[in-house]
Amino acid sequence: MFSRIVAFPFIMALGWCLYNIYHYYDSNPQETNIYMIGVAVLAVILSIIYIFSPQIDWWWFNRNPPKMHEKLRMLLQKYNRFYRNLTVKEKERFRKRVSLYMHAHEFKPMGGPETLPEDVRGFIAAAAVQLTFGQKDFTLEPFEHIILYPGAFPSPQYPKHLHNSEHYKEDGVIMFSIKSVMDSTTLSPRAYHVLLHEYASVFETINPKMDFPALDESIWETLESISGMSKEFVHESINIPKVSPRPVSIHHFFVFPEKFQEKLPTLYNRYKEIFNLDPCEMHEPVLEWRNLQIA
Repeated sequence: MFSRIVAFPFIMALGWCLYNIYHYYDSNPQETNIYMIGVAVLAVILSIIYIFSPQIDWWWFNRNPPKMHEKLRMLLQKYNRFYRNLTVKEKERFRKRVSLYMHAHEFKPMGGPETLPEDVRGFIAAAAVQLTFGQKDFTLEPFEHIILYPGAFPSPQYPKHLHNSEHYKEDGVIMFSIKSVMDSTTLSPRAYHVLLHEYASVFETINPKMDFPALDESIWETLESISGMSKEFVHESINIPKVSPRPVSIHHFFVFPEKFQEKLPTLYNRYKEIFNLDPCEMHEPVLEWRNLQIA
């Protein structure tokens, strides 16, 4: 971590001061006092570095992002339509954000392998980056922990339903099944993109004052005409008792933009404003001329 590199010379200086305090303690009290002042100053500096180490490390990684592995880069090119259609410059920005998202978040497997393959982590990060590509802040704080189960899982909120995704704001946790991660990425648009669905829900959770248009149950018929995915199909893909049409509509905005714009033009334009992004403009989708202000 870069913060440790920054702290290292101050740690060495602290050690030097402590050594001289020990060396001069009996023979030269005046010299000892000077080094004691040095210890106090260095202790304050090191405390500040420790407190702000996450910000220091994030600043460094923003300017020196870890390079994406070539295998993951090729997988994004193959399976992620949004990424594949971007310009060379926008692809670079997308990859940088994916690398930073992977670095900034904890990925924890449950009941499976001790370590997660990079493609699993990368596919999850790519979904988050795609949804937030028009946003200045793409880390979706406070959701910093990603828990992965091999397959569908129960939870305290839904103990009787084996479902594929969920999030808890109180703990900053998002949960996915690894199977849904792979199916969402490699089979979309034939499979429902569970990752985009859950990140749409997370986006709504962290922006409670956002003026989302009201949606009622009557919109399901139109959503099915856009995607060919029935309400029942979406429900089975998530498998919780009640699925809100909001994240489903956001999913369709990103996955089926042309049909979405045709069938729901008013909602499409509102989502363009909210996400500062036009998915129909595939090469440069971000609306640079409009700065989205999230209340």
